[in-house]
Amino acid sequence: MGTTRSKVAWVVGGSSGLGLAIAAELLTRGFRVTLMARDPGRLEQAQRILLESIPGTPLTDVATVAVDAADSETVAATFAAHYARCGRLDLLVNAVGQSCRSSVLQPNFAQYRQMMDANFFSVVHTSLVALPWLLEHRGSLVNIATLAAKTPWPWIAPYGASKAAVANFTDNLRLETGGQLHVLLVCPGPIKRDDAGTRYAEQASGLSDSAKKPGAGAPVSALCPRWVAKQIATAIERRRPLLVFPWKVRLLILTHAISSRFGAWLSLRLTRRQRGSQTNPLN
Repeated sequence: MGTTRSKVAWVVGGSSGLGLAIAAELLTRGFRVTLMARDPGRLEQAQRILLESIPGTPLTDVATVAVDAADSETVAATFAAHYARCGRLDLLVNAVGQSCRSSVLQPNFAQYRQMMDANFFSVVHTSLVALPWLLEHRGSLVNIATLAAKTPWPWIAPYGASKAAVANFTDNLRLETGGQLHVLLVCPGPIKRDDAGTRYAEQASGLSDSAKKPGAGAPVSALCPRWVAKQIATAIERRRPLLVFPWKVRLLILTHAISSRFGAWLSLRLTRRQRGSQTNPLN
């Protein structure tokens, strides 16, 4: 990636969490970075964090844009203005997303639509708008999905379905760009957050206690966002197609791919405790 800031990266969802950690790592590896998110206040705070944590970074190397990624027209205009100003785009990282907690036995169609808008259509909008410029510079496109995009887990069906759509869309981008564009799909487990264990308490009412936990109680440790960001940056350098964390989950994903019956049996074994403690949502 070089030591001079000759390359330009755009991080959607870069105002906090994993997106902010990715932006920080890219800055240390020579990128100029634009952070895109909905909240101007959080963007301003994120910009200040980056400038303070990476001494010597000029203000011009950390731009911010307050835009909702689900607003396709505004996204297109914003990217066009950016390209007219910078003259290039080498990397797009789609780190935006929302999760939820619900039971498939109590269908909430509005929640499914909300997850698709937040997690899937936002990625489609930014990816398709940026695609010509990324192809021009043989750049990289990174989409952040989740383990639930590759293997199911209880209480997060709307979220998992939206991220599975992201995974499929990402794979098609890779196929149809024929190697001219580096496309990376990242499927991490739960990321460590300050509010872990509390943010889904209301949505998880009536479900298993595990639904309130990070990853809806999946038996994996929460991942340090800085560590994940380093793995992603290295994968960009090496133009790798897929990252899955933690590694042990790859076996479950492979099992589902080889045998749906055995994969379902194994998943049920893993979720038995969670299912056993669920309150019946139909009562």
